[in-house]
Amino acid sequence: MTASLLAGNVSDRDLAEVQKRREFPTRVIQRTQAWMQPRLVASVLQSQQSVNIPWQLKLFFHVPVLRDIPARMIGFGIRCARVAQT
Repeated sequence: MTASLLAGNVSDRDLAEVQKRREFPTRVIQRTQAWMQPRLVASVLQSQQSVNIPWQLKLFFHVPVLRDIPARMIGFGIRCARVAQT
């Protein structure tokens, strides 16, 4: 695949391979976002009361490695794509 890209000769088969590899992670992230929106975000925005955050979640946001996991999953997906140069 990398050789085809570098040569500027990408076929429909190459593109189908990329789509097949990226489709599952994309669907997982989109379903997660669709699940979270009405359950978490919308309920917090509609609430007139203050939200009581559990201590475990507070700890999660204070540990940089843990805090960065959701952003990395959304930004890079559940399976990072790598381009190998030959």
